[in-house]
Amino acid sequence: MAEIPFLIKDLALILMVAGIVTLIFKRLKQPLVLGYIMAGFLVSPHMPYTMSVVDETDIQTWADIGVIFTLFSLGLDFSFKKIVKMGASPIIATVVIVFCMMMLGISVGHGFGWGRMDCIFLGGMLAMSSTTIIYKAFDDMRLRTQKFASMVMSVLILEDILAIVMMIPFLGLTDFNTKGEPREAVVAYTMLEHGNWILPINNGGDIPYKPPFFHWCIAFFSLFIGHVNEYTSRLPSAVSLVLMTIGGFVFYAKRKNAPTSLIAAILTLTAFEVHRAGMNCRVDMVNTALWWEPCICSTAGGRKESTSCLGSLSSA
Repeated sequence: MAEIPFLIKDLALILMVAGIVTLIFKRLKQPLVLGYIMAGFLVSPHMPYTMSVVDETDIQTWADIGVIFTLFSLGLDFSFKKIVKMGASPIIATVVIVFCMMMLGISVGHGFGWGRMDCIFLGGMLAMSSTTIIYKAFDDMRLRTQKFASMVMSVLILEDILAIVMMIPFLGLTDFNTKGEPREAVVAYTMLEHGNWILPINNGGDIPYKPPFFHWCIAFFSLFIGHVNEYTSRLPSAVSLVLMTIGGFVFYAKRKNAPTSLIAAILTLTAFEVHRAGMNCRVDMVNTALWWEPCICSTAGGRKESTSCLGSLSSA
């Protein structure tokens, strides 16, 4: 008989411990999410007195699957109509919460003597609530049908949307951290310095071998401040990520429904590689968006969409 894979063994251990712990928390009338966290602590390698999982990578796989299903159930209950009916209350609450928590995080960071970037990141982390955790807690406590729960979920969803925009001001807070970033930025610098927008020559002899559209975008944003820096070099990638996410949401909202479009947007934003590409000075995110747009337009069909497809493919 073949040996049972570690993936299945770890799953069996997780389910057994989670079942016992959550029964205890349910008896204590506490959110089951706390029980899941406690169960994870008990089976972690950092707890030497209990059985532990074998491969943490396998657990990450199960965790990703769980998040997908939780977000799916959240999308089933999501509706922009509910937010619109509530008026300006969720929007005002979101702005106030994000602003106050950002200021609190920055103040605490300064109190600890941290640098400016660390303080801003701390404020950003405090300002963002975990939508999936709160949704699951409401579900376990059977509070999802309450009126205040709809308000809370509306605020959380608006916070997630605001998080997309909040990442843009942070683009220039860190120096270039890979050799690929300055390599792309110097092409835009050469374009602005020498006026050669087609085949700029870097360092006296090197000719870029990648399509120039990405470098044109960097040069365009750099014109507004007069020089190329980390912020203007990463801005095209961030703008491409935001536009691709919004475009996907609108596409599915028109052809499917709001839950499907929300799930598509969340899955896009929570993909690590997509987020990494959207924060770096690399051609990856811009080219991905340029290839993604023809795929969407080809599904929609029509003469106008065909022209848009040709333009995007030419730029890529």
